[in-house]
Amino acid sequence: MRGLLSFILIIVIGISGASAQSDGDDGRYQRIVRGTIDNTAPFTEITFTVPQDGSTIILDLMAVGENPGRLDTFLYLLDETGVIIDENDDRQRGVLDARIEFPFASAGEYTAIATRYGVVDGASYGEFELLIDIAPTESRINLDYDVSPEALREMGFPDLEPRPTADWTIFAYYGGDNNLEWGLQADFNEFELAGGSTENVRIILMFDRSPEHSTDNGDWRTMRLFEVQADVSDDATIRFPPTLDSEPLADFGVFDSGSGDTFAKFLTWGLRHYPAENYAIALASHGAAWRGIITDDSAAEDIPRVSHTIISVPEMREALQLATETAGVERFDLLINDACSMSSIEYFSGVAPFFELSLASPEVVVDPALNMTLLTNRLKAERGDVDLVDLGADLINQYIQIDIYASGDADADYFTHALTDLTRFDAVERTVENFARVFNSNPTAYAETLGAARTNAYTYTHFAGRNREVDLGSLMRRLIAEARDVELIEAAELVLIALDQAIIYSNAGANITSDVSYYSIYFPEASSGFSVSYFEESPLVEWGRMLRNYYNAVTPQVWTGDDIGLDFHPPKAPIVTIANVYPEDGVVNVLNPFNVRFQIEARNISHGDATFDFIEPGGTVVRYGLDRLLRPVINEQGETQLLNVWDDGVSDEQFFWDAGLPVVSDGNSANNELVIVRQNVAFLDGWYRGPNDQNFTEVSVIFNNAQNDPDGIGRSQRVISRSDDSNALAVISIPPGSEFIANRSVVTPDGRVVVEEGNRYVWPEDGLTYTNEPAPNGQYDVGLLIEAIGGTTGHFSTQATVNNDGLMDTDLRGRSVLSIGFTLTYPKTWSLLTTDPSFVDRSFSPDGLSNVAVYYPDPSFVDPDDIESVVDDVFFFYFPDLTWDRQYEPITVDGNPGIAFSFEYESEQGIVDVRAFAAFNAAGNSGYVFASEAVRGTGDIDGIYDQLLENVRIFPPVSIQQAVGGLWDFSFYRARGRQPFRDDVEYPVPSAWQPSEDGMWTRYADDPASDSFIAFGVVAGDDIPAELNAVIARDALDGMQNLVLLPERVLNTRYHRWTARPYEITRDGRVYQGRVYGTIVNNQIYLIWTEAPDGEEAEIAYARNFEPMVDRFSISETGE
Repeated sequence: MRGLLSFILIIVIGISGASAQSDGDDGRYQRIVRGTIDNTAPFTEITFTVPQDGSTIILDLMAVGENPGRLDTFLYLLDETGVIIDENDDRQRGVLDARIEFPFASAGEYTAIATRYGVVDGASYGEFELLIDIAPTESRINLDYDVSPEALREMGFPDLEPRPTADWTIFAYYGGDNNLEWGLQADFNEFELAGGSTENVRIILMFDRSPEHSTDNGDWRTMRLFEVQADVSDDATIRFPPTLDSEPLADFGVFDSGSGDTFAKFLTWGLRHYPAENYAIALASHGAAWRGIITDDSAAEDIPRVSHTIISVPEMREALQLATETAGVERFDLLINDACSMSSIEYFSGVAPFFELSLASPEVVVDPALNMTLLTNRLKAERGDVDLVDLGADLINQYIQIDIYASGDADADYFTHALTDLTRFDAVERTVENFARVFNSNPTAYAETLGAARTNAYTYTHFAGRNREVDLGSLMRRLIAEARDVELIEAAELVLIALDQAIIYSNAGANITSDVSYYSIYFPEASSGFSVSYFEESPLVEWGRMLRNYYNAVTPQVWTGDDIGLDFHPPKAPIVTIANVYPEDGVVNVLNPFNVRFQIEARNISHGDATFDFIEPGGTVVRYGLDRLLRPVINEQGETQLLNVWDDGVSDEQFFWDAGLPVVSDGNSANNELVIVRQNVAFLDGWYRGPNDQNFTEVSVIFNNAQNDPDGIGRSQRVISRSDDSNALAVISIPPGSEFIANRSVVTPDGRVVVEEGNRYVWPEDGLTYTNEPAPNGQYDVGLLIEAIGGTTGHFSTQATVNNDGLMDTDLRGRSVLSIGFTLTYPKTWSLLTTDPSFVDRSFSPDGLSNVAVYYPDPSFVDPDDIESVVDDVFFFYFPDLTWDRQYEPITVDGNPGIAFSFEYESEQGIVDVRAFAAFNAAGNSGYVFASEAVRGTGDIDGIYDQLLENVRIFPPVSIQQAVGGLWDFSFYRARGRQPFRDDVEYPVPSAWQPSEDGMWTRYADDPASDSFIAFGVVAGDDIPAELNAVIARDALDGMQNLVLLPERVLNTRYHRWTARPYEITRDGRVYQGRVYGTIVNNQIYLIWTEAPDGEEAEIAYARNFEPMVDRFSISETGE
């Protein structure tokens, strides 16, 4: 076959005369492979053997030669079954070479795929060098801790007489050798404000500071130990950070606070010298969910590709184990996590054996976090009788309701906190691992269901572009709604029961309380975001296996080129095509938006983004806009929700661009930047360096959504520090005068995005702002970027020309309704024009008291020669009980005759005044009423009416079904001559294919005489396997010389569960590949029959035509 020949050729070209190898007795194996990647040989496969279990595979792929910058390398690692187990594009941001480090590999055969970004469709080329290095895995986690008295004395802990047993001892471990140094000083002072340590409640605090960032409180840069004393400076309300009045017990010098050994020593020393009846441990620093807690920047300065050290979950577990054994403590009473992301299933699974209760949030934590003054005062007042559940609830409510929610910040709805009973957390761990075990029993069957649940599960810190931790309860509920398998559903239900039993109290923003369970779990959106360190650092072994199996099941082998192979509905890279655009000449402005219709061929879509890329005069393409595409879905309560919902097979969708872009300003300079909007917030990625800092820190700046602001201004709400190597997050404050560099996203010719340093700003007192402004004039690539769950992408774009010159009002934005044939305008701060439950299109002002509305009459009741009939039918349908004066004024609407009128109606908000006009679209045989509406006494009803009348445009309707372009039609496109074989079904059809009738079958093919076809039919019955075999016996055996029935298969699509019977049949000496699919709906068996000649014709027919049609086939439950 052609694919096999090209495979052999590539192997020869890739390694012939260019391979060096060495083997050692210690299990180490090294090999260097050199070759060339170009359009002739876009990939090279290299097979190698791992000699022993527990090895680490390192693949290092570098571009070499005279011009290495021409090649953008990409690596895949496959196991012996050909399944992808790891992949990498760039080893780090800005470095195009690829690197994979895969620890704990089992002995066996593996394959490395050395290729380029885009593989077969890629554009880069050049010479490469691949190093394959295999060695026994050396654990990166050090658990060899020494907590002996001699070790503690050597580190610098003081020799003290043990204190009398107190009611409570609080051990506070504060890792401030990072950009949280300011905030942790304020948290330290909260203990001082409560009066510090007493005989009944002792507070022992270890504080590590940074050589950068804050110079306050003497600017000491070492790790110090304190027994906290009372505040005497009394400056907490006038100074940040406030003065610390406690004197240290010891100064250790420079130590790594991100080490489990350091924490173990602190805790062991504290337990020996400050015994108590009850213990609380407070951890404060950066948090990274399953990666751990407490980071130290200085300790990582000499470690390659690492920005900080961090106490991992295994290290934390070991430290707690040693400390409790040494002190004879069974469980500590309370764990306080003053760090982001620590209400994590993995983290709690590691620390649960050592605590009764825990306070933590799965979300970022905002200053002042939990109030340590409140905590300490309550412990002192109630001593051993304190009710920790009541205290925990009070701490959470203070944080959420007073410190966060009452602030009114746009992102306040996303913050959470919870109190957990860790004595019940073993059930959570067991049920999660059991769920993963069920999935791992049949990953191929369950992958699509899990993927559909993942796409709309609540994701923590999504408002800052994060996509790695999902809410476990949300994921399980979504899966139960999607799944058909009883065992999988029951496993998910057990997880929900365990979560409900573990949580004691919680609080969150009103908009997410129904979505979250307050516990995160690791589940990156795509395989490219998965870290193999999870296998070493997470206690959830089966969950890690599940993630690997899941990504394997949904990741297409994009390097196989033309050798598609006759697999059964394998994952595939998305294929995106632009079907048509409006305006057809592509010339747009903010009053005349750009509308794009596109088609997608894909399975298991993760998400889709509209992209807006400016083509600079020199040819550089810069991304200035990225809008997540969501579909309006009406929930069970009748409310419209925007969800990430995509069809498998073929999708036919539209989006529009209003020719506006974000402009960021520091008050002195202003530039277009890639500000990404996520519902009511927006974010900008970049780097900052404070006045006292040597290094830049990666951050996301969070704004309120300028679209929702009455003044149209997005203001900095907060800044989130982030680290890609550990996923550690923290909310920080950027000092005024700091240098901020925005990320600049450059789009390469092969479609990838390279992040560079962009525009520089001086951070102002109140932070950066952004507004939505008309896009700069020029050429733009407007496209659609689709990412599959496996991480592969499809992208297609078309050009638009922006000309925003000569506009009278640049604060207006346009919206076109192509199927009806009009464009109208409204203020840019108003909501997008959407259809409400009464089928009125509306755009609302930010206060919700004014709106622009479009009312639609029934065309069958409209007289084209009588415009008043348009108004009559609108009032008949929308305002049947309204009495009004029927006074009209003749006007002109975009060159067409129209009438203007006014009326009022009552709503829940009060009397609504309306100024409106009606017009008729002769080309579309339809009319409409455009209205400016406002609750009486509010809004500028006349101004909105005037701009509406001045800017409205009426044009012949552009129907999707009538449009020219696109590779696919749908069976319901009657305007294009299509008609489904039954009224209760929908399915896509290649646009060049035509139907024909053949007995019980409706058959589609590019030619009626073609040997490749797909056919649909329905029969009565309830035995699918018997009917599939009957179809083959009755309809497929004509002229048969040989028949091979292949094993039965099951296909779960978004809409149905299909049973399929593949077969091979020989007729007239030629082999054909056939399948018959069946599913039961409405007490009938719906059948799909496919056949194509064996070989390349069958491979293409199934992959490009038949399987997308089956994937998208849907049957209405109300059919006969």
